[in-house]
Amino acid sequence: MNNSVLKDKIWLHLVVISAVIFILFSRSLNFGFVWLDHFQIEGKECIIQTPQEVKDAFFKPLLSSKGEGNYYRPLFKISYTLDHLLYGDSPFGFHLTNVLLYILNLWLFYFILLRLKIPKAACLFGTISYGVLPLNVSVVTWLGARADLLAGFFILSSFLTYLIFQEERRTVYLVISLFGYGLALMSKENAFP
Repeated sequence: MNNSVLKDKIWLHLVVISAVIFILFSRSLNFGFVWLDHFQIEGKECIIQTPQEVKDAFFKPLLSSKGEGNYYRPLFKISYTLDHLLYGDSPFGFHLTNVLLYILNLWLFYFILLRLKIPKAACLFGTISYGVLPLNVSVVTWLGARADLLAGFFILSSFLTYLIFQEERRTVYLVISLFGYGLALMSKENAFP
């Protein structure tokens, strides 16, 4: 696929998708923390601060320290922690990560459409059309929806890898697909059908 990406100028479609989405959601980069963000990020409830909390992220429910947790989302907590390490308490970085994850999800969607033998122009139009749907605004702009973005990323990655497995019949792609699905389950519990 690498040669075809360069040869067929698919990279240009990826740039167009990225530019449209980044321009559309660029205002969200200036948004502050709202609602649960104050508790989860500023209050550090979803920021791993000690080695013990790394283990707890995988073996205890999210928000368990307040007795409110019934969510299994270790990758959500890890992604918030990485953002906190990179950007501190600045909401800009957290919002930037959401926008970039959304763009990556759209790239994966585009590649899935290509694997399904849909014409490139239709793949571009379909991906941008989905990307600008108003129903997706909250997933990108609300930081608490990070779990949805992560689960979407791993589900799309898993499905794309499965499509490659279907074409090439190499077991390694099936293993990677199953691993990606496992990561989706660790991102948000609704990844389970």
